Formats: sequence, structure tokens, C-alpha cells
Amino acid sequence: MSYRIQAGDTLSAIARRLNVSVDGLVKANPAILNPNSIRAGAELIIPGKQDDYVATAPKPPPVPQGNLQRGMTGTEVQDLQTDLVKLGFMTQAQVNTGPGILGRRAPVCGVFR
Repeated sequence: MSYRIQAGDTLSAIARRLNVSVDGLVKANPAILNPNSIRAGAELIIPGKQDDYVATAPKPPPVPQGNLQRGMTGTEVQDLQTDLVKLGFMTQAQVNTGPGILGRRAPVCGVFR
């Protein structure tokens, strides 16, 4: 997080307002040569403070497990197809058009085997 110094601000007032120490501000801002002399318009790094929004990557779904062979049918194949739809490797329309058979040219995780 950063703070733009306003006219009339002092380092101790900024530290008090943002709940940090003056020493912490000085250490986080090596350009401050004299803590008693700060310039309006300059930007301070506020130690230990983060921006309100921090992007995080979503947790990936678990990888489908199983021992599938060509020509298999049944719930194992249907479960795999459901998982592939969730992962974005198949569409529900593709699942709906097929008989649920893992065949010779069926793509598995985007690769034809």
C-alpha cells in the first residue's frame, strides 16, 4: 500500500493514522533522508499494509483418476466425461451426442490416443 503525502503531513501523523511506526516508514522508504523533512506529493510505501484486493489463482479441480481402456462403456466413462466437462476439455453437447464409449479416436484430456 502506498500513501501520497499531503501538505501539512508529518511522518509521525501519517504513522499514527496508518497504525505503523515512524521507524517502519523510514526503513520502507530509503529516499527519506530526514524524517523531519518530507515533501508534499511524494509517495510513501506503507510497510505491512497490502492493497484491498489481492488476486489469487483459483484452486484447480482434482485430476480424474481411473483405469480406462479403449471401448469401455458405463459409469467409469460417464464419470470421466463429466470430469472432462468440468475441466473444460469437453462440452456437455459432446457428451450428449455420444453413446458414452471411450473409442479409438476419443480425445482424452485434449489428446487423441
